[in-house]
Amino acid sequence: MICAATCWAVYTVLGRHALKGLSPIASTTYAALWGFALLLVASFVILHGAVEMAVSWPAVAALLYLGVFGTVVAFVWYYQGVKAIGPTRTAVFNNLIPAFGVLLGTVLLGEQLYISMLIGGALVISGVALTNRSR
Repeated sequence: MICAATCWAVYTVLGRHALKGLSPIASTTYAALWGFALLLVASFVILHGAVEMAVSWPAVAALLYLGVFGTVVAFVWYYQGVKAIGPTRTAVFNNLIPAFGVLLGTVLLGEQLYISMLIGGALVISGVALTNRSR
């Protein structure tokens, strides 16, 4: 987890420098193409000699949805935030991901919402608001 957080911090700070000459959509496109290339190479190494897998339409639809909304749209908005308010203040919004995960799990999947989750969500939202308030 520490490695993931460190990689994300480096990605965000480097993204600020990349945005000096590129738009958020161009930066996201280049990052996605690099990621695709690296994952493609890794998949050939890992899946070499593996049996072909059947891919269903729901799986393809889920991958397309994740690719478009969970990756492209999210990263473009993230880079727009980095460009507008800087990497430090933008990165704070990552703390909202678990809160939205709990909210969507409750609304879409009917999962139970506990008072501890509401308190945690309120604390996260308060922290993000305090961090990004005007000086």
